[in-house]
Amino acid sequence: GTLCATLGSGPASTSAFAARPTGLNSAKAAVPAKRLTLKECILIGLKNNQEIYSAKVEEELAEIDVVEAYASFFPNLDTSAGFSNSISPNTSDPNDPSMGRSIDYNVGLSGAFPWGGGWGFGVGSSITLGDDENDTEHGNTLSLSVNQPLLQGMGWTVGRRSLILARMSQKQGKETTRSQVSGLIQSLVEAYWDLWSAQRTLEISKEGLEMGKRQLEATKIKVQLGRMSRQELFINESDIVCRRKSVISAEQSVMAARASLLEQLYLRGAKRLGKLNLREDIIPVDQPTGGQHEKRTLKELWEIAQKWHPSLRRARRSLKMSAVNLIGAENSELPQLDLGLSLNNSGTG
Repeated sequence: GTLCATLGSGPASTSAFAARPTGLNSAKAAVPAKRLTLKECILIGLKNNQEIYSAKVEEELAEIDVVEAYASFFPNLDTSAGFSNSISPNTSDPNDPSMGRSIDYNVGLSGAFPWGGGWGFGVGSSITLGDDENDTEHGNTLSLSVNQPLLQGMGWTVGRRSLILARMSQKQGKETTRSQVSGLIQSLVEAYWDLWSAQRTLEISKEGLEMGKRQLEATKIKVQLGRMSRQELFINESDIVCRRKSVISAEQSVMAARASLLEQLYLRGAKRLGKLNLREDIIPVDQPTGGQHEKRTLKELWEIAQKWHPSLRRARRSLKMSAVNLIGAENSELPQLDLGLSLNNSGTG
């Protein structure tokens, strides 16, 4: 009231104010506007968001950990082979030394039990060749071993702890990515409609300013004709100043909403920082619609949030992981007691 009346004390102040350019108009003249739908904004934001990209990389690493945990239960195949040649002097005839050659090879298969312990199976063979062709020996061995912990290291959860934790970490990573995507989409939707609302408010403020100008011209004519006092002219001029102030405030709101949307679209992408133009103008193309709203009670919403909210799901999974680690820690405090079985069969010929 008082500020508007002081600034609008005469026609001179009004004309001077009209010649002053605004920052938003100059920005629009310098940078062409980009028209975007809400879907396009969401796609751009998801593509440029560095946090989501990092979360997806963590998902891939967690998947590799799961594969490695599964691989620990696959059988291991080991093979070996050897050849030796020896020469020993002959005491009875120094010119005719004794020569010996041997060939050895072994094949072994071993693995781990999901409940703890492991097993092994091996086959070996050796051939020893002497000086005489008939002086040849063959040896074969067959072995089977089983080791089963009875206290420490025994249990379905203890034996599979690495696999269980790897799978839980993988699901935890997916929940983290889903939470970040959901949060970014929510922020983009809010920023998009905030910009639409700010631009609509600016349009209304400009329409109100034009209406005030037309009313001022009409008042001037009436004052000249003597049908209205000059006090009414001062009142209209003061109203013009207030309307211009509303336009400037609306322009500032548009600039703030536009900067917020640009931040959601580009600033979180490290690769885009050097190319970002904060003066880029964005015009929301979509229009808000009423749509149909699904009616739910507070209890139903609470149950849905408890079941599907990413933060609660991550918290519950963290508790499960802590329980698995606790079982492993308690089992490691037990004494070591193992039951072993070994069978060997060898023969020569």
